[in-house]
Amino acid sequence: LILGTLTWRQCAIYRNEEILWTATLPKNPSCWVGRNNLGNAFLRQGKLEEATIIFREAIAIRPNYAAAHNNLGNALQQSGRMEEALAHYRKAIEIRPDFAEAHTNLGGVLQHQGILDESLAHHQRALEINPGLTLAHNNLGVLLGHQGRTEEALACYQKSLEINPAFALGHYNLGSVLQQTGRLDEALARYQRAIEINPGYAEAHKNSGVVLQQQRRIEEALAHYQRAVELNGDDPQSLNNLAYLLAASGQASLRNGARAVELAQKASQLTGGSNPIILGTLAAAQAESGSFSGAVETIQRAIRLADTPDLTSVAAALRQHLELYRNGQPLRDGP
Repeated sequence: LILGTLTWRQCAIYRNEEILWTATLPKNPSCWVGRNNLGNAFLRQGKLEEATIIFREAIAIRPNYAAAHNNLGNALQQSGRMEEALAHYRKAIEIRPDFAEAHTNLGGVLQHQGILDESLAHHQRALEINPGLTLAHNNLGVLLGHQGRTEEALACYQKSLEINPAFALGHYNLGSVLQQTGRLDEALARYQRAIEINPGYAEAHKNSGVVLQQQRRIEEALAHYQRAVELNGDDPQSLNNLAYLLAASGQASLRNGARAVELAQKASQLTGGSNPIILGTLAAAQAESGSFSGAVETIQRAIRLADTPDLTSVAAALRQHLELYRNGQPLRDGP
């Protein structure tokens, strides 16, 4: 009874992994495994700097600890420090050539840097070592999708979901390919599944909004855009999409010009005022708020930025909007 009571008290102290290892390490300062585990706990919580420090401590104690090199690479990658991440993924593979997770992580960074042939080789090597590695199937799908190999990408995402049906990223990526190929209902179902698994998945909310807007389900689209902005208020595309509907929706009850201006201005600031589509949204918001002179000035700037061979259709649409604002008419979204 006494031992049971003491165990119960100790379990209360060790109520999560971070507390467990924070309490344990001072009693065993040379425990590199404990440091690696604590780093993983920090990583799951998004504490990237703390994770980076503790993984480095684990490596200082045991320089050939492949798992800590791989995990440090993950922390550095999520911090945007890609070259440092690459070095640690390569070191993990040097120590353990059959480290499948490190191969696919390295392939992901190489893919981000446009080094596609080497990226493909590492993803394929990861799957040779571990055919059941969900992330490797997913990452290979992303790479194939960027190369325009749509059917192969679909197969990779489907395989990743066969292995792990609760893999939110796999549902999201599969939805993206389905959306690009016009299979909107199927795409929306995948985004919704990703959100069920991870309710805080801002990108899935945003893409759900895009599909719903394409289907003219405007109130539902608006709700998803609002949620995306709540979750990630620094994503210019989410800000722009929400601002556009608030400025130009054909449903008067949904419009809010002042809020649309606020959102579009933030999106423009985040993109350095150089995105003609976002400036077009800002102009629509200004017009909805009654500032037609401001809308004319903003959209003229947008037209100058869009006046390139690649953006001919955008420039043409903006010129039509300019005529509306010159005539004192706001923009209204149509089918």
